[in-house]
Amino acid sequence: MDYSLFGPPSELINIAAFIAPTGTRSEVLHEQDSSVDCSVFDIREELNVLWNTPALSAHITKKFEHTISTLHSASNPTKKKRPRLPDPDNYPEEVTTLQGKLDVSSLLSARLGATAVPFLRNPKNTDYNTLLHPKIWSDGEVSPGHHAIITFSVYNRVPWDTSLVARISQHEILSFRTLSDLYRLLPCPYKDSLQTDKPLNTGPSPSQFVICVEGVAYGDSYDKKLVDHLGNMSKSKKPLRKGTFGVDETQLASLSLRIGQPYWLVHQGNCEHFIVLDQISIASEERTAHMQTLHISPTLLDLCRACTKVPAAWTILNDIRLGESPCPLCGPCWRNMGTSEDPTVVPIPLPSYDIT
Repeated sequence: MDYSLFGPPSELINIAAFIAPTGTRSEVLHEQDSSVDCSVFDIREELNVLWNTPALSAHITKKFEHTISTLHSASNPTKKKRPRLPDPDNYPEEVTTLQGKLDVSSLLSARLGATAVPFLRNPKNTDYNTLLHPKIWSDGEVSPGHHAIITFSVYNRVPWDTSLVARISQHEILSFRTLSDLYRLLPCPYKDSLQTDKPLNTGPSPSQFVICVEGVAYGDSYDKKLVDHLGNMSKSKKPLRKGTFGVDETQLASLSLRIGQPYWLVHQGNCEHFIVLDQISIASEERTAHMQTLHISPTLLDLCRACTKVPAAWTILNDIRLGESPCPLCGPCWRNMGTSEDPTVVPIPLPSYDIT
């Protein structure tokens, strides 16, 4: 896998040291707050007014799309130009005022020029968010002390090229939570189809996964098998070592992590994901949500492995007639195969998702 997909990783960040209280932290923040005349909240309020006003938001959107189209046409003269509706003779006064402010803005990045063309692309599936609001998985009182907000994304290999990955979701979790809690946030049909619907904060759950973090494998009994397997495969690579504690006892605050570094997570035998930290910040005292999902990309349905035409409706376990386990199959292909005499073969219906 090409690690350049995530950008160069940062240096190791010791979470415990990052959130350790200092005598000057609150004083510095207080001085900074009292010395500024404008905050991010003021900018956010201005943007909310703009986007909630139909005439203004429509003008900004149309102006941006026209600029992008013009830049692409200039860089590719052979490309057929799209027809463009003429601009109206008269704009509403509020639109004219807004455009006048944009024209005199000294912010150079607000104007796209020819140098921006190499960095422009069409929207991808992963750019869209199926969530209208963040999905809170756990709330209530936060345990006393300082905590970090760890924002991470989950990446999967794309079916048509296993050397590439695509982001499927993004989440936030407080640092006092465990690796097991992080795993519960991961959206995966194979995970959901093979475990019971167990609510959060109900005690330890069966360890069905292993995650490799900075050369250490965490996953209770599951990681021992993986460490032994990888150790037998290659003697040239730095060997993995087993974590001191299991995933239910290992708090994120006890780890040292890198931003931009993909951490490998595998579960259910051969279903793998990559966990990439996006940012680490200090949680405010008002923060009550322990874990929440910020982004879920629109689901690309897994096609049947047999006909490769129809979305899969079943995942089949332990069937020697198939090339993999679990193996996604559509209803007609599974019926045509017929039931197996092997009692260990288990057909499991793929679940429907509620992602709102």
